[in-house]
Amino acid sequence: MHQPSRRFLLRERTSEAHRRVDERVGSFDTVESYGHYLTGLYRFRLPIERALGRASLPESLSSWRPTLVGPDLLADILALGLRADDVPDWPAGLLADGSSLFGCLYVLEGSAFGARILLKRALALGLDRAHGASHLSRQASSDSWNEFVSALENADGLDMERVVSAAIDTFAAAEKGFSRLEDVE
Repeated sequence: MHQPSRRFLLRERTSEAHRRVDERVGSFDTVESYGHYLTGLYRFRLPIERALGRASLPESLSSWRPTLVGPDLLADILALGLRADDVPDWPAGLLADGSSLFGCLYVLEGSAFGARILLKRALALGLDRAHGASHLSRQASSDSWNEFVSALENADGLDMERVVSAAIDTFAAAEKGFSRLEDVE
């Protein structure tokens, strides 16, 4: 019997969580609303990227590494004269094993597709790689998705329920990062 690809299983099982994050991100159409987007993304990505820096990546990922944008996000925030708040650490248990890592990385690497659309919006606001949109430029130019998907599809011993759960938890963290913006407005 044919097994559905892990990628498409993840896409199907996380579609509602993904939709909620997209809804929170919204469509920025001013530099001010873009600043809110930057702040929310920073609150979401920085803790995860710190945790990934301490995590042992599964051997099945070989030499592949995730596209990290934390330093670019900070540069973008500062370029727009915004404040980079302290962010809490990512709960250690959420990246405790290879299956959880794959779930988290699915969300982070998949965001490169959205970055291509968001970069066009940022460019229309007069932002670019050198000023305010370096994180989007890095993600939009990344070509690591195919290598990641290949590793996902071929990894031995993945617990797909844990992969899905970690992906949903990662989307929830993104939603929380963007939701905190509503508390400030």
